[in-house]
Amino acid sequence: MVNSRPATFRKFQTWRDTNVVAAAYVAYLLLVLAFAFALHQADVTWWGTVLAFAPRWPLGLPLVALIPIALARRSWPLLLVQGLAVLVLLGPVLGLKVSGVVSGCPSKSRGLRVLSCNVGSGKAEVRLLTDLIASIAPDVVALQECPTSVSAEVFDAAWFVEREGQLCVASRFPIVQHMSIDRRPFGGWGAVALVCRVTTPDGPVDFANVHFTTVRPGLEAVMARKLAGAPALQASIDRRWRESEAVAQLIRSGSEPVVIAGDFNMTEESAIFRTHWSDYTDAFSAAGLGFGYTKHTDWHGVRIDYVLADADFDLDCCWVGDDVGSDHLPVVAEMRRVASSVDRMP
Repeated sequence: MVNSRPATFRKFQTWRDTNVVAAAYVAYLLLVLAFAFALHQADVTWWGTVLAFAPRWPLGLPLVALIPIALARRSWPLLLVQGLAVLVLLGPVLGLKVSGVVSGCPSKSRGLRVLSCNVGSGKAEVRLLTDLIASIAPDVVALQECPTSVSAEVFDAAWFVEREGQLCVASRFPIVQHMSIDRRPFGGWGAVALVCRVTTPDGPVDFANVHFTTVRPGLEAVMARKLAGAPALQASIDRRWRESEAVAQLIRSGSEPVVIAGDFNMTEESAIFRTHWSDYTDAFSAAGLGFGYTKHTDWHGVRIDYVLADADFDLDCCWVGDDVGSDHLPVVAEMRRVASSVDRMP
C-alpha cells in the first residue's frame, strides 16, 4: 500500500500533463479558427474591420513552442491538430494562395494583360513605373491617385488614355466610351470609378478602374481614442458600402464582359467585398501564388488591391509587381476570353 501511492500519483500526473498539453493544442486550433471567422466581421462591425487590418502574423508565434513539443513527444494526434492549425493560419488567416504558378505564364498573344497600381498621388517614381510597364507590356493599365503630370509622362501617343480625377485608364486598344462616378455625393472628392469600354481584338470589354475611400482615418481614430474613435471608423465603413453599391450598379448595367482593377481599400474577408464583388473572379485567388500583399506597413502587409474578371474570362496568372516607389505594390493579371464568349460576338 505504501509503494502503490507514488505509482498511482505518477500515473495521475502523467495523465494530467498529457491532457493539459493536448488541451493547449486544441485551444490554439480553436483560437486560429475563431480568428478566421472573426475576420468576416470586417466592414460589418468596427472591431471586425480593426481585426482585418491588424497584423495577423503574431497569431503564429505560439507555433515556435508548440511544434517542437509535438515533435519531441512524437505524438501524431498533436501533430495532426497542429497541422490543421497551420493550414488555417496560412490559408484563411494569412491569405496564402497556391493556385498560381511561379513562372511560365501563357504567351501574351493569347490573352489580355492588365496592370493596376495606386501611385500614391505621385509618390511613385516615374522612371520605375515606366520601366515596369515596359517590362510587363500590359494591354490595359489602371492607375489610382495618379496626377495628370504622371500619366502625361508615362504614356505616349501610342496609348489611348482616359482620366477622371486621379483615376487613369491607359489602353493599347481604342477606348470608345467612358463613364465615371463622382465621389462628392459620398462626402469626398475626385472619382470613385472610371469605366471605359475598350475594343480588344476579342471584342469590347468594360474595364473599370476603382478607388474606394481609405479606412485609414477611422483606424487611426480607434488607435488614438480607443472606443471613442469607433464612430469615425463606422462612418468610413458606411461610406465605403455606399460607394461600392453605386459602382457595382454602374458596372452591372453594361452588357459587355467586365474587368475591374484598382485599390479597393478592403481585405478579401470584407462583407462589402463579399456582397458586391464575389460574383467576379479574384485574379490572385484564382491564379496567384503567395500572400499577394499590396500594402505594407512597418509591421505587416495586407492585400487590398485587386484585379477581378467576370465569367467571360479565364484567369491564367496573377502576381504582385516590383516596387515603383508608391506605398502600394502593383498587381498584374493575365486572362483570356473564353471561347463561348468570343463566339457570342456579332
